[in-house]
Amino acid sequence: MKKVIFVFFLLSSLLWATYNYISFPQDGSKESWNDGPYIFWENDSLQVYFIQNDSLYHKVYADTVNFSESILPYPVKIAKTKFPEVDSLSASKIFALSDVHGQFGVMQKLLKEAHVIDDDFNWSFADGVLVVVGDIFDRGAQVNQSFWLLYKLRNQACQAGGCVILLRGNHEKMIQQNDLRYVNDKYLAKTCKLLNKKYPQLYATNSILGKWL
Repeated sequence: MKKVIFVFFLLSSLLWATYNYISFPQDGSKESWNDGPYIFWENDSLQVYFIQNDSLYHKVYADTVNFSESILPYPVKIAKTKFPEVDSLSASKIFALSDVHGQFGVMQKLLKEAHVIDDDFNWSFADGVLVVVGDIFDRGAQVNQSFWLLYKLRNQACQAGGCVILLRGNHEKMIQQNDLRYVNDKYLAKTCKLLNKKYPQLYATNSILGKWL
């Protein structure tokens, strides 16, 4: 019988103790804003929007996006496909984390130290299971970088016999209910304005990330 190693991090204290040491753009700074991609199913195609150096870009793809723009520190393949359902878990190791809150730098550090990912942000956990116990949204300014890495890892994990399970936390539910009290101001002041959408619409069910959530 395989030995199951379960490591669980409740990250709230650690993340916020580390928050001031991570270089996120702050309101009033002159640092340019980069965000995205936001990808929607519209008119039988994938509509891709992303912000680079405060400018909005829009591209259209038939069914598959190989996104490699510099706003993400890793490439990701995005397609109009569904992930396989998880009926049961049988893994030699399980790693779980929660309360990322848009702090991509801390999340990637933890995943690397646990050997879930390698230095190139690729899955290295073999048939292991990564469980994310919600609360990716809010507070930090790197929510999408966090979501897209998990999306990329879920694809790679499936191919390696492993699994990524993303559970909805209370902050995911808050966004769906248009409760924006803890959303980083950059998203509201810049992303929503440039895309001409309300924040919950960026994760609507016609979007890749919204459908997954």
